[in-house]
Amino acid sequence: KLLKKYGLLFLLGILTLVVLITTIVTLVNSEDMKSYQGELFSVNYDSTWKIKSKKDGLLELVHRKSKSTLVIEETTLQDEYQYSVIDDLIDELSYSISSQNKDYKLLSKDKATVGKDNSDGYKLLYEDDKSQILVVITKKGEKLRLFTYSAKYEYFDMVLDSAYNIIDSYESSEGKTGTEAVKVSTSEL
Repeated sequence: KLLKKYGLLFLLGILTLVVLITTIVTLVNSEDMKSYQGELFSVNYDSTWKIKSKKDGLLELVHRKSKSTLVIEETTLQDEYQYSVIDDLIDELSYSISSQNKDYKLLSKDKATVGKDNSDGYKLLYEDDKSQILVVITKKGEKLRLFTYSAKYEYFDMVLDSAYNIIDSYESSEGKTGTEAVKVSTSEL
């Protein structure tokens, strides 16, 4: 009789406790989302990252805990490359990266779809003595986009999902129109 009488109450108590614990864990683990809006592109990133530097077409983020970096760069291609597809450029770009970084060893090269506009591109995974480096390259029109994520071996996989979230949030500002305030002086009329 006692079990029947208090069983429902006991079950409701357990259910309430589970909901409370789930809510607390969700609040503790949730990261505040931030946004960067530059002239050429925008990205979203969580509070585990901070902006190290920003210039026109270049953004460098640093992970607060691991000191991993994510550099995002958008540049206009030279005239001779503007009408080439990414498949025609990737070998030359890969060679250029390897030439500029003699310690880098190419581990893999895979096709990828990147950003909110689903641009075709490639993921190149390199390593050197201390770290792994993921270079994601896309081409859209005359623009070349480079995402370079670099982390020490022990942090690379731990922070990779967060880096991918930032890369996938990439949105070009091209084609967007802003509203500007127009001041008209009527004193000379």
